[in-house]
Amino acid sequence: MVANRPCTTSSQPHTAQAHSDGPCRIQSEGPQPNPHKWSDGFNIIAVDYPVGVGFSYGSVVNTSESAAMEMCDFLQKFFVLFPNIREDQLVLNGGSYGGMYVTHVAHTINEHNKLVALGKGRPGARHLNLESVIISHPLSNFMSHTLWKPEMFCVQRRVWNITQCELAYRRLPACLQKIQLAFDQPTDANRQAAFECGNEGDYGILGDLHGTVRENINKRYHDTVENCIPGLVWQQDWLQNHKAELGVPPSVTYVTLSDTVLENFKSVYDKVQISTRFFPQLLWDGIRILREHMFLVFAQAYFNGRF
Repeated sequence: MVANRPCTTSSQPHTAQAHSDGPCRIQSEGPQPNPHKWSDGFNIIAVDYPVGVGFSYGSVVNTSESAAMEMCDFLQKFFVLFPNIREDQLVLNGGSYGGMYVTHVAHTINEHNKLVALGKGRPGARHLNLESVIISHPLSNFMSHTLWKPEMFCVQRRVWNITQCELAYRRLPACLQKIQLAFDQPTDANRQAAFECGNEGDYGILGDLHGTVRENINKRYHDTVENCIPGLVWQQDWLQNHKAELGVPPSVTYVTLSDTVLENFKSVYDKVQISTRFFPQLLWDGIRILREHMFLVFAQAYFNGRF
């Protein structure tokens, strides 16, 4: 299953389908065959998730935990419709902010399966055959993510200028203390303070990357999404123009980037957490985890977790 790559602001499964995993890639001229498609050997379920991105609509959620419960419920209903593949091994795949989402989904499914085995699951719920989890360049530890930025932007790649680097290193110790306090005492006030200081590296003077693309440090952009990530524009236009063939209601609009979804998750400081806290139990219960890091991706190039 391909879900939520790479963050809350984007319709990630279609992005994955359009650029890497699916049977075709959407280019400026339309869909083109993908020679490296996963669908040669696997069934792929691409989910617009969380609600509000892609073609998805309905009740919205604003935390990784609630989004995971929603995904678990979706999978139960999906396998009712397709019982012939219920026993197939289920592999969860996501990236970037999916380091939060997908890890929560895996944990929720794993705990759900234990309740089902004890006869304590929800009425009608069935075992979900979760086999493994794949997470690409994930955001999974807010502390390490914040700690990494000055090192990466000032030492490894020299993206920030001297003024930015001096400011970042001057703020860093106090910021790390706030994040640790939020982990130890997760009150709303502590989480807000941690979130605001940790996000300073994305906005204001520290948000200026001088034309470098976060998703690929070898690329430069010129102000617009079209110039930075043109594939998102091609994807949105093509899917929006082919709703009828896809069975999408005319009233539903395809949303590649959703500021509403982003703000919903920001409002509760969802990223102020360590999602890798679920790894030990998942591994102990036999769930395999592949965690991939791409050095060309700014946002998560530092190994921001405990494993």
